[in-house]
Amino acid sequence: MNVAGSDVAPPWTVATWVRREVAGTDTQLMRGWNSAIKVEQNRTTNKVGITTYGVGDYAFDYTLPLNQWTHLALVATPTGTTLYADGQAVQTIPQSIALPRGAIGGDRAFGGSLDELRIYDEALSAAQVSALHAAYSDVALGQPVTASSVETAAFPASAAVDGIASTRWSSVRSDPQWLRIDLGATRSVQRVRLTWEAAYARDYQVQVSADGTTYTTIRTVVGGDGGVDDLTGLSGSGRYLRILGTARGTTYGYSLWSAEVTAA
Repeated sequence: MNVAGSDVAPPWTVATWVRREVAGTDTQLMRGWNSAIKVEQNRTTNKVGITTYGVGDYAFDYTLPLNQWTHLALVATPTGTTLYADGQAVQTIPQSIALPRGAIGGDRAFGGSLDELRIYDEALSAAQVSALHAAYSDVALGQPVTASSVETAAFPASAAVDGIASTRWSSVRSDPQWLRIDLGATRSVQRVRLTWEAAYARDYQVQVSADGTTYTTIRTVVGGDGGVDDLTGLSGSGRYLRILGTARGTTYGYSLWSAEVTAA
């Protein structure tokens, strides 16, 4: 995606969620006229790196895992660049580059997905990077999930928490229906982000439970219009989180591209 922004001299910070789905060579996260941030640096075994064209390629001793969402952050100062993965410092190298803002992906884009790309014209501290990762950690990602029904085997409940934007859960065409996520431990739920397919919930409840049987409602939505429902300011604890649809917005069932949960 072309951005056509001018390069930014250090200090700067780039932070984003990345899912590398295809192994490549010399692929880019961001590119400008003079520099690039590489998902897979040239002449390395798929290591993250930075490049100043005509000057040098520099790599960190870190390779993004395949088919797994990772929070990646690069913090540059005039004297070096630090790489963070999932909120933890990985390595600092003594080279830095001007932040490339010509394009996201560039002419050799990596094979995968991005989410929540953020750019700062300052060098964030280690604590700030850790907090940024924690604020957007999806504790539902890849967790066990069940549903009251599925439309067909092509739309399983697990598709709502697999981190893949092109897969979805879809229920049968009746009310009520629910999707239940096992968070793996008792969590204090703060935010739920639901991305609906065209078949959305008009009325629904967000609920938590300690045992998966008895539920407490922490948010009720009435008259929803689909799209993305970003429900913030939630307060409630439980191991299980359930989305209980009570009225459909269409004649079809309930269908979610993704259900993301932020919790402490």
